[in-house]
Amino acid sequence: MRIARPSILWRLLSVELWRLLAITSAVLVCVIAFATTIKPFADGRLGALDALRFMGYAIIPMLQYALPFAAGFAATLSYHRLAQDNELTAVYAGGISHRAMLLPALISGLLLSGVLLVLADQAMPRLLRSMDELITRDFTRMLQSSVERGQALVQPGGQRVLYADRFVPGQPEPGSNAVHKFDLLGVVVVQREPGSGLTWEASASRATVWVYRGGAGTSGGDVAGGASGSAGAGVPGAEDSGPGSMTVVMRLLDSVGKSTGRATGQAGESTMSFVVPSIFRDDPKFLTFTEMLLAQDDPRRLGDVMAQHRATASILNERSVADDLRVVLERDKRTTLTDLNGRTVVVKATGLDLAPVENAKGLAAGAFALRSSSGPIEVTTVLEDGRARVQRARRAWISVPPAPEFQASLLTIRMSEVSTSGVAPDGEGTEQAGGVIREYQIPNLRLPEDRLAPLLMLDSKALLAVADKERAAHPDDVELRRSVEIYQSTVRDTQRELLSKFHERIAASLACALMVLLGAVMGMRLSLSLPLTVYLWSFLPALGCVLLVSGGQRATASWGAPGLLVLYGGLVALGSLTFAQYRVLAMR
Repeated sequence: MRIARPSILWRLLSVELWRLLAITSAVLVCVIAFATTIKPFADGRLGALDALRFMGYAIIPMLQYALPFAAGFAATLSYHRLAQDNELTAVYAGGISHRAMLLPALISGLLLSGVLLVLADQAMPRLLRSMDELITRDFTRMLQSSVERGQALVQPGGQRVLYADRFVPGQPEPGSNAVHKFDLLGVVVVQREPGSGLTWEASASRATVWVYRGGAGTSGGDVAGGASGSAGAGVPGAEDSGPGSMTVVMRLLDSVGKSTGRATGQAGESTMSFVVPSIFRDDPKFLTFTEMLLAQDDPRRLGDVMAQHRATASILNERSVADDLRVVLERDKRTTLTDLNGRTVVVKATGLDLAPVENAKGLAAGAFALRSSSGPIEVTTVLEDGRARVQRARRAWISVPPAPEFQASLLTIRMSEVSTSGVAPDGEGTEQAGGVIREYQIPNLRLPEDRLAPLLMLDSKALLAVADKERAAHPDDVELRRSVEIYQSTVRDTQRELLSKFHERIAASLACALMVLLGAVMGMRLSLSLPLTVYLWSFLPALGCVLLVSGGQRATASWGAPGLLVLYGGLVALGSLTFAQYRVLAMR
């Protein structure tokens, strides 16, 4: 007579399996968490107490790697002990089937897969954020550790490198919003751009540094008594900020700076600031399933895509501004602008080139050349006292540099071989202001209509559609074509990465159930072998499955959906092996 429900045996077997699982997983997780903590602790990025917190945070995320193998090991040992002691033989003689004996392993495996999936969706992303925050949130400690080791500190993304000979700790002034203040001796700051190489550098004998929480930028007036300059002064470009980002303000003494295409100059004192962005939104591993799906539909949620989204929108805005100015100049032979101080700037020219200037020394990419058919290009600035400053240039260009986040775009006029004269308020009398100036620049001019904000509000598909229309209208615009291609590539790579991470979590969770079943089947089949030998027969296929899942994730990130065949191929192979071994066991 066959016993349909051996409840007592199931309960005893489940207790044994879960007891071994708890012991094994605890050992593995502690070992892996300790190994994960060693490097940041040895590099000085973690203090003693933070190292313990880091290990505590790492326990749950490391279950993704430890739990499947621990479960397979526990199932192998628990079922092998029953088989080796001939208890399974007695069970079979009592009418209990192999399928019934595997039910505790099946339920345990499914339960573990569900728990692992929930942890991978909810707990692990949050704890991974906490782990990275412990390492990256304290810019002061990171910099001090780098200085003491004689290494340069590379900002996330590799765009800025900071080096100093010596770190001198300090305390923020009372009433200051800064969270840290310190001095650096022998400072070198380098700005790099992907594909362009070195674009800006500065060195100073001494620098005072203030660190603020948040990435909104800190004005010079917030810095200990009011340093000259403003946030972002002296640093090309601007970074997108996010939760967890920091603003670093540096006052350089006896500084020397150099930009691409410009000569080196001496500045007694200068102030610069930059944002150290949070990395949380830049990696899909920090996202839950819901956030991944939302980011798949709107990749701008990730920092890399948003940065390129802003870059493409800025170029489209600049092209729109150029088109508008071209129409006005060809019609009126002049255009009127205002600067941030309310002064009127009148530009007299007869047109604007259709194509932007490429690779011109000292010019930002995308600058458009002004044209005049009747002599020099004339720019008249009406000053506060009513006097007018008239500047005539042999050549001139306009450009719209990338605007900092949440700020309007501003136009810049750059002139070459400039002669300057002044006009009295009553319009009588002209005063020559000297010889010819080689170069002169008028920055921060308000645009008649800034389309940057509406462009930024568009999603990726809509912005690329606008860009395609602009490319069709200007097929020779190399910079626009390059920006759109980079944006399309960034969106595509990001969506593939999201797809790969999404399915990797699902596959890793399902692999846990298959490992438990395979361990149980192999433990029952190889009853005459040693326990570790039996586990080796289940461990190697399980390891191959994990490697295929990991390789499939990378393949999906590179190829897209076809990579899922590799990712889930490991599960199919492991499941097929488990079923084949079960059939062999059932025929005994």
